[in-house]
Amino acid sequence: MSSHKERQQLQLRQIPVIQKKAGPKSVLVVDDQPSIAKLLFEVLHKRLGYETEIAVTGEEAIDKLSRRDYDVIFLDIRMPRLNGRDLLALLKTMDEDLPHRVIFCTGDLLNPETQTFLDQHKNLCLAKPFGLEDVNWVLEEFIKRRPRSERSQS
Repeated sequence: MSSHKERQQLQLRQIPVIQKKAGPKSVLVVDDQPSIAKLLFEVLHKRLGYETEIAVTGEEAIDKLSRRDYDVIFLDIRMPRLNGRDLLALLKTMDEDLPHRVIFCTGDLLNPETQTFLDQHKNLCLAKPFGLEDVNWVLEEFIKRRPRSERSQS
């Protein structure tokens, strides 16, 4: 029987490279789990063609966000030290639009505290574990929700 990692690699090879439509061009993945960050990078950059960078801590994300602009931020809610909730609060102080660019990632959807947080913010959420088609769906949904002027500029 194959391992979970082998199945993920097989799934990646089976996904065709897709020409991305109008929409976001640059993505920041903020996740402390290297396997999740790498998988998102593989899908977003290598398969979907997005300019993608990874931050493995909230502090690294702040550093990257202070140096450049990203169209989409995949943000893990539960990370050590500076978690996704606290990072979201900091993003608001950096630029009032940044929180609207966030797609949350979590494997903790059954936790009432997490559910309350997600309900309060109304951002899209990519549930862990996720399938590769889920990444594509959440990006398409993100593009639909952005104002039309932003969709045509990207």
